[in-house]
Amino acid sequence: ISLWLTNVTPFVVCSFLAEGAERGPSIPLRLFCALTWAESAFGLASFLCTNDDAVKMESQAYQKSSHVPKQAPCPKQDTIVQLELLCLSPDVPEVLRVIVGVLLCLTHGVLRWIDFQRSVDISEGKDSIVGSADMKKQQRRSWVALCLGFSKQNWGKAFMYLLERHGMPCEEFVLLKPKGDFKSFRESPASYCDMTNGMRYVLVKFLGFSVFDACQMTLHSWRHFYPTASRQMLMPNDLGCEIGHWVTGSRMPEKYDAIVSSKEIAAKSSIVYEF
Repeated sequence: ISLWLTNVTPFVVCSFLAEGAERGPSIPLRLFCALTWAESAFGLASFLCTNDDAVKMESQAYQKSSHVPKQAPCPKQDTIVQLELLCLSPDVPEVLRVIVGVLLCLTHGVLRWIDFQRSVDISEGKDSIVGSADMKKQQRRSWVALCLGFSKQNWGKAFMYLLERHGMPCEEFVLLKPKGDFKSFRESPASYCDMTNGMRYVLVKFLGFSVFDACQMTLHSWRHFYPTASRQMLMPNDLGCEIGHWVTGSRMPEKYDAIVSSKEIAAKSSIVYEF
């Protein structure tokens, strides 16, 4: 087999890898790994040129994608107001009202879904829902979600009542898994996908979202509202970090800002207003 392999040059191998890129950016590296394995398995030494620098560079050349991950869209204030009123509405099935309440906790608590689901000691205070969770890269931290939101209605009290009515929060997690018909809960814990499906159903069924717009929203979208608003209001970065449960001095408030250059726009608008 080594007789015809003597004609294999680094140029030939590079061309082979480049042609593979037409099938996808990860293909050249996979082909390179296959060639490396073949050299080792069949004792081909360096006949396939895998030690050549040009070949190595060609195998990695297509790994850097120009695709930039799209930031989760930030909900509008009107949407949050509608959810608060929906959570209070007796005409909405209770399972869906619980799902809405979770979305409001993610919004007013500035929480990730997993932070909420793993929270402990959740209780209702005089004007807020409080809890604590082992947040990403940090020790256990407390969080607070205001019960009186932008609608000035106490959605939090209704939400906590519904949780207790359905046997939640549970011992090792908060939310039970909603059934597919949204009429009751199962005995297993709710997952990210369960909540995403419930969120999209609520947005389309009750808030008039198109299916496309509802699918653009994620559970992380709700966490963006307060950090974006704090930057538009020109709050100090330390307050933004406190709101989002980040360490002091973090640049996460800037990354979570859902509007490009919102702080610059707000500052310039303040100047124009004064004149």
